[in-house]
Amino acid sequence: MQGMTMLAKAMILQCFQLVHTKRYCGGEVLNGGRIEITQCVGLMLSGNRDTFRNNDEMAIALASAIKTNTDLSKIDLSFNHIGPLGMSAIAEAVNLNRGVKVLNMAGNTIGDKGAIAMADVLKNNTGLVNLDLDRNGIGEKGASALADALKVNVNLTKFGLGGNDITSAGIAKLVEALKVNKGLRQLYLHAAHLDSQDANAIADALKVNGVLDYLNIGRNHIGDIGAEAIAQALAVNRVLIKLDMPANKIGPFGGKALTKAFKESKTLKSLGLRQNKIGRSGMKELADIFKAKRNTSEMFLAGQINQMW
Repeated sequence: MQGMTMLAKAMILQCFQLVHTKRYCGGEVLNGGRIEITQCVGLMLSGNRDTFRNNDEMAIALASAIKTNTDLSKIDLSFNHIGPLGMSAIAEAVNLNRGVKVLNMAGNTIGDKGAIAMADVLKNNTGLVNLDLDRNGIGEKGASALADALKVNVNLTKFGLGGNDITSAGIAKLVEALKVNKGLRQLYLHAAHLDSQDANAIADALKVNGVLDYLNIGRNHIGDIGAEAIAQALAVNRVLIKLDMPANKIGPFGGKALTKAFKESKTLKSLGLRQNKIGRSGMKELADIFKAKRNTSEMFLAGQINQMW
């Protein structure tokens, strides 16, 4: 640094100090009655239920602070009992602060009203790439609003909506969105009360969707008929890399259809069929395919229900 001016040295030192004061922040930002997040690049506030329980005022106050912190990129507010009003405030803050890339709101109580507020933001937001709304009491109205947003949003790449009772009508709306969406890469619809009819609808979307590479539809009630529909879609789909379908009451018939699709697919590298009923012969056939396919990296068969054929 010889020959460098004092001003240049001071500027470098200031930049160095600034970088090292930025940090991921936790519950300490909520202490003392005043929210202070100016030095935070991430907010890790999962599980602060005593602070947020039935009190959207805290979420609203936090939202005000989020609006002005341009360094903030990741927010985890999962499992805090945040309701619709709190979600609306957070959504508005994220819309104003385009630096936020990740928002985890899983395990709250935002319901349809909170989902609709988030959907309104997604229609215009260009910053958010990862959104988790798992287990939030979202029904058909909320799912439909989110689906409408996905038709126009091209920036969101990862979306979690599992653990919500979004109904067949809500799934139908999501399927229509998936047919035209150009950005979503990962979709989580586990434990969403899906049945074989819903699986058929999802299969129709997979036949035309050209970007989704991971789908989780585990812990539903898809059964053999739904599994066969998904298998038929895999024969057409050329982008899906990983498919998780554990605990779906899939028997030998559905297992055989998926096995054939897995064998013939040029892109599918991971297939999760834990806790199903595909039987001993189905497991062996899949295991043989796993060994034979060089491009296959993962296959999950553990925990098959005690019905061995």
